[in-house]
Amino acid sequence: MTKFKRHTTEEMNNWEKTQATELAKIRASQHHLIYNLVAYVVISIIEYWLAEISKSQTLRADAFNNLSGIISTFLLMMGLHIAQDVDDDDIIGARLPSGNYQAHMGV
Repeated sequence: MTKFKRHTTEEMNNWEKTQATELAKIRASQHHLIYNLVAYVVISIIEYWLAEISKSQTLRADAFNNLSGIISTFLLMMGLHIAQDVDDDDIIGARLPSGNYQAHMGV
């Protein structure tokens, strides 16, 4: 007797739909982060250029401060890319039940 219950086809279909919905949300978030990254880079370049023209230390400092936004946005994009990995076979180091979810999903 196994201690894990067998999942029905309906449960697996619900799981696949939920997973597809969440992956679509992650991809949409990635697209928004790309726009955010482009905006940060453009603002940073413009501020640095204006700082050079006007010899303003404040604008130069703000342009370099935007680097933290650029780096954090890039790290978020990497995290979302990793979050799309559907081949995970464990949760916090504990193996999933023997339901072989990936084979059922065609992965």
